[in-house]
Amino acid sequence: MTETAWIIWGAGFLLLCILAPFVSRAVCRAFELVKPNFAGATIPAATGLTFLLVGAITYGAVAATGATLGMVYAPAFLLVCAGFGILGLLDDKFGSREVGGFRGHIGALLRGKPTTGSLKLIGGGLLALCAAFLVHRTDWLSVVLTASLIALGANTLNLFDTRPGRAQFGFFVLFALPVMVSALLALYALRYNTHGFLPDDVRYWTPPGVLLAPLVFAVIAEWWSDATGKTMMGDTGSNLLGATGALAAAVTLPLWGNLVLLAVLLAVNVAAERVSLNAAIERNRFLRAFDRALGKRAK
Repeated sequence: MTETAWIIWGAGFLLLCILAPFVSRAVCRAFELVKPNFAGATIPAATGLTFLLVGAITYGAVAATGATLGMVYAPAFLLVCAGFGILGLLDDKFGSREVGGFRGHIGALLRGKPTTGSLKLIGGGLLALCAAFLVHRTDWLSVVLTASLIALGANTLNLFDTRPGRAQFGFFVLFALPVMVSALLALYALRYNTHGFLPDDVRYWTPPGVLLAPLVFAVIAEWWSDATGKTMMGDTGSNLLGATGALAAAVTLPLWGNLVLLAVLLAVNVAAERVSLNAAIERNRFLRAFDRALGKRAK
């Protein structure tokens, strides 16, 4: 792209990041997406709409340009971001907290009482498989691995999002930081260890994990209001961030890195079926102190 095109893209993205939080709060008020937080104050409860707006518009624009190489995965990112964001939004609007966990939602479904959680479970699984197929096509082992990461990533951040600041921290530690480090190492190896023998279109290849950057900026924009308990991202945000972050990891990390991430996500989800994450944190003074540093915990 020309320098002028980069300036236009940058200015448009900056404007989007500024306007999206205002739009998300307006939508929350218009459609009564407000709930009492853990301290009892009524606040916007689906400001994950900010991530949905920023991600869907950016990925849609990148996909529409027909970008190749590292950006060729933009349609898969668009599918995951929009799909999981909408499923989460439906749960924020119509869901009930009377049923929780995999076993709870599956049990309700088997009893003929489907929940929005079971809709997320089935719909999210199908979205994960479709996105993984877009990325890997007929490499079925990679399809299964990527789909598993996406589905487990969405649920993991959903489990974290019970107190201010936790889900954002999980997003950065589990997904954004590993993706960023892996992408930088890939760029270093490609651009500085090849002694100029590669053609320009390969030498200036962009790691697909860079596609996570729009959501990183959106999370930073919303961090303070969420951490101070003034807003909640809701399932709209946690599902979207977990699923898209996991997709970024799947297309950026080496195989061993994805297997380690899969083990971590699986361990968190299995543990959450047996014990309360909040209770486990409160019982350990070190975890409790660290958790207090992530966001507001008292009135």
